[in-house]
Amino acid sequence: ASGGGRKRGAPQAKPSSKRQIAGRDYTHESTCLVCWDGGQVLLCDRCPCAFHASCLGMSKADIAKVGSSQWSCPHHSCLVCDRKAQAVGGLIFRCECCPNSYCE
Repeated sequence: ASGGGRKRGAPQAKPSSKRQIAGRDYTHESTCLVCWDGGQVLLCDRCPCAFHASCLGMSKADIAKVGSSQWSCPHHSCLVCDRKAQAVGGLIFRCECCPNSYCE
């Protein structure tokens, strides 16, 4: 990567990072959405959410995949059926207090 960006999962140098996806500007959270602590967080490629891998229960194999591909947080797929928002007509209900999301 060029410039001052950082790899997903790497310790954050600044309080937040700015991304532009699908014509929308946003600044990533600097703390984990689950425990509200900072440190080494994973940044979602589709929204401003950040999470510790341990707070999401991710395995070492899951974490290794994040560094080599785009990663979207659990807010973008149903916890029960694992379908993405596009597969359920764009309607995913996201919990404001945890990383869980559900379709109809």
